[in-house]
Amino acid sequence: IEHSCDRLCLRVINEPGENHQSLLALDDTDIVFEKGVRFEDNSKSNDRVSSGDGAWIMQRCAAALNGACTLTVTPDCTVLELVCPARVYVQADEVMWFSMPVSSRAIAIDDTPVQRTILATMLHMVGLDDERMEVLGATAEELEGFGDHVVSEVRKYPDTRFLVIADENLDLETGARTVSGSAQLELALAELGDESKRVLALVRSANDSDQDRSRYLKRCHGVVA
Repeated sequence: IEHSCDRLCLRVINEPGENHQSLLALDDTDIVFEKGVRFEDNSKSNDRVSSGDGAWIMQRCAAALNGACTLTVTPDCTVLELVCPARVYVQADEVMWFSMPVSSRAIAIDDTPVQRTILATMLHMVGLDDERMEVLGATAEELEGFGDHVVSEVRKYPDTRFLVIADENLDLETGARTVSGSAQLELALAELGDESKRVLALVRSANDSDQDRSRYLKRCHGVVA
């Protein structure tokens, strides 16, 4: 990742894959960003059929940011690059040295291991050690009981302020149903009453339409898209 002169450049570098020779043979790699173009056999994709629109969607998203995606192919690697305008409103030092107050704790939840790792990393970066944070979501009990757990922890530490982050769509392992993170936050805040003044409750969701955001903000304090 590079940033300079209000310009963000993000590069993803991969080693050669199964169809690397096909990419090398292209006269113009921009073809990969056309709708419906794909370079592998659907029969090898574990019963998941791809339409081949992934790169096209990326390019459309980049264009919405007034930017563009490019693909560079060499015998040794492929480089996917996104370049778009990005103005910085805070200085690097303000980000690097920011730290949550000592008298604060955090509780986060997500149903996927990768996202739980990302959440834990984010919380560590703002100065929270393992003793002052929990990242939940590995079991059905944690997913279904998240709201009650938040209430219990807030009352357990009456002099502490809490940052609570919940993924919106918490899928149970069985796939039987999905638990709404924002709905659990709403119930927890209502149960806490005046004690909720010590809680900053945020929901994480990729669904960030005006209608979705309006619903989330009726339930909690903010949205992390």
